[in-house]
Amino acid sequence: MAVRLSLTLFLAGLFLTVSAAATDSLLLFCGYLEEKGEPLLAAHEYGRYLSLSMDFQETIRLKQAAAFEKAGERQSARRGFETVLDDFPGSDQAKLAHFNLVRNAVAGRDYRLARYEWGELGQYALTAADSLERNYLDILIDAHLYRADSVKLKSERLMFSPVRRVQVDSLRTIAAAYQNAEFKFPNFSYTLSGFVPGAGRYYAGDRKTAAGAFLLNTSLAGLMGYCGYQWVTHHGSVRYVAGMDFGVVAFFLFRRYYEGNKKVAYEAAVRHNQEIQRRYQERLIGY
Repeated sequence: MAVRLSLTLFLAGLFLTVSAAATDSLLLFCGYLEEKGEPLLAAHEYGRYLSLSMDFQETIRLKQAAAFEKAGERQSARRGFETVLDDFPGSDQAKLAHFNLVRNAVAGRDYRLARYEWGELGQYALTAADSLERNYLDILIDAHLYRADSVKLKSERLMFSPVRRVQVDSLRTIAAAYQNAEFKFPNFSYTLSGFVPGAGRYYAGDRKTAAGAFLLNTSLAGLMGYCGYQWVTHHGSVRYVAGMDFGVVAFFLFRRYYEGNKKVAYEAAVRHNQEIQRRYQERLIGY
């Protein structure tokens, strides 16, 4: 009897060991598939793991949904993220799932839904990094909803943060919000009078008319826009106009970007960011 019990326990232990090794190997295989650019296959393999093991269910479901997202299967990804929310409410995985739901909605161009999901993030205890990410998503959604004034204000506020990482996030925000080719500049109701007609004509391919639109606008903003346009045309850098309105400087960055020189656009954005950081620090210390 004792021998039979010992043998049973040994076989059970061996089975559990082999099963654990198999599931661990399956997870490694999923990671390998993702690294090799096969996220859809990885998502299906994550599904196999979920059927074999009850360990780390919330984490694996999150990974599976993220893999579906990476593969372009947004509906499957959304269902996966929602499952994590329903099955593991209040967990760290649920918080990550909610962040991903916002990104999922933006990627699917459902910006109203993105704004709703963004609001739901307020129920979680957010770390400093989470708050930065939430601010970034806030600006990105506003940009897609053509809320230009809001984008301008929030971007500047983000750039003035003392946290170094925000500088990188702010540049990504500008790149995502302003350098998106789907952004319809004629409808981009910027606060600068004269900016929209000039930008609209410029991106319609009529550069001479664009310059004329800035020149003919007699408002101060219009004159600033035209002068800045000439400065950048002749000198090739935004450092000469760093003190101008953020919207005008952004226009110069658009120009560089859409002419195909993304590196120059990025470097110009970095220089401009450093300049406004310097000016802001000077104001803080009183000179």
